[in-house]
Amino acid sequence: MSTHKLLLSAKNLCVDYSYHGLTIPIVQDFNLNIHEGETIAISGESGSGKSVSALSLMGLTGFYPGMSARGQVVIDGVNMLEENETAWANIRGKFISIVFQQALSALNPVLTIGNQLKEAIQIHQPDLSSQDIIIKAKALLNETGLTETDRMLRSYPHELSGGQLQRIVIAMAIAHKPKIIIADEATSSLDEQTATEIIALLKRIQAKNGTALIIISHDFRQLTDVCDRLLIIHQGKVTDEISSDQIRSGNMTELSKAYILADQLLTKRNALGQGVDTLLKIENLSKSYKKSALTFWKKPNIIKALQNISFTVSSGEILGIMGPSGSGKSTIAKIISGLIDASDGQIIFEDRPLSKKDLEENKLLRKSIQMVAQDALSSMNPSMTIGEQWMEVLLFHKIAKSKTEACTIIDQKKKEFDLPEDTKSKYPVQLSGGQLQRAALMKNLLLNPKLVIFDESLSALDRPNQVRMINLIKDLQAKTQFSGIFISHDPLLIQSISHRYFTLENGMIITQNNC
Repeated sequence: MSTHKLLLSAKNLCVDYSYHGLTIPIVQDFNLNIHEGETIAISGESGSGKSVSALSLMGLTGFYPGMSARGQVVIDGVNMLEENETAWANIRGKFISIVFQQALSALNPVLTIGNQLKEAIQIHQPDLSSQDIIIKAKALLNETGLTETDRMLRSYPHELSGGQLQRIVIAMAIAHKPKIIIADEATSSLDEQTATEIIALLKRIQAKNGTALIIISHDFRQLTDVCDRLLIIHQGKVTDEISSDQIRSGNMTELSKAYILADQLLTKRNALGQGVDTLLKIENLSKSYKKSALTFWKKPNIIKALQNISFTVSSGEILGIMGPSGSGKSTIAKIISGLIDASDGQIIFEDRPLSKKDLEENKLLRKSIQMVAQDALSSMNPSMTIGEQWMEVLLFHKIAKSKTEACTIIDQKKKEFDLPEDTKSKYPVQLSGGQLQRAALMKNLLLNPKLVIFDESLSALDRPNQVRMINLIKDLQAKTQFSGIFISHDPLLIQSISHRYFTLENGMIITQNNC
């Protein structure tokens, strides 16, 4: 039991989501005591309730339509769930702060970093002079490791890297030296080195200010060395709580071991044999963007997202593309799948040139190239059941001639994807993260594509579910022989599923490897 001051106590915390007449429990009987200077890690698969738990600790669930919290969140003897929004606003940023997953989405694209830091400072210090605000903003940037403070303050979010943006939102979060900082998947979109640096930064801030840290992540490798306690959440419930001593000694339940030791189940894949036909050929692919200046007398900036990229994908092969955030990985995926045009270069698919226009106009060609999105929930229609969405795909593309035939195909495929019998009748929000990703993948593979692009498709899943998905993809590929492009910043995932891979940095290929 901690001897440090108790800062916050969550007791029997429940969060429900009302949708289509259904009440769906998202968090169930969540209990947590947070002490000064403590680091608590919360892990579990996507959709398990990790982030919603964090939102409820800050009184933010009411901002989401259909979501409601009950139970207790006790701060200084007061149950904040019984207080109004004014009471919450007085402690957000000052007592408890949050660092969100997508720094770019958390920032205003039309305001400079300086103006946004100014807002973060003024909210609890409205009487500070402009000069004092600038001094404090620069000090916060320095504290987070950003030394070019003048350039940072006059920059817009799109002009900075993912790592720089994450440091900036941390600077905003620590502006008033809060007692508790929640890092909600704050490193999941970053490459391994940058993610390690961000965790180290949060620990330095903790050591300096005595802050309590709640680190939410599905990546156990980040958590086991930095936390005092680790909570595992599954389907809205805390199923396991492990101390740092238990992690080091291995004295854990079988469930905890399955999570923490899952990395050992990822093994390297051998390269494909010689003499295999080429399905896809990319020649000197380039993509540039014009970023308009916000003043008319300045020339627009030219951003080179891709520079002279060339590679091939053979029939039955999965090619991995690895690199840090912002390196151009997703740009390649969008060009090949026809979402955007290339600025230069050529795409050859099955010995014929391929363009965005071809994919828009040719339904058969569009069916042959499928992309599995990073966020499975966003790729599904929230107002249709999973079964209705599968059936729509089969009927629209005339793979099934009738609803009866479509149902037969769905029932056969569902077994291959290890999905429960009642999956067809459920809405996307009712599935766990792992189930939802398998349902989304099944939706893609019902089309019998020749090329499947996985764009960070497993990054939101915990490691056990990632292992499960990797094995499923390998099994399905062995049966249907589809080719794939697997995009990730995780080297373990890349090497376990790819026959070979290359590393991208600043829009250029810097290394090529067989697995």
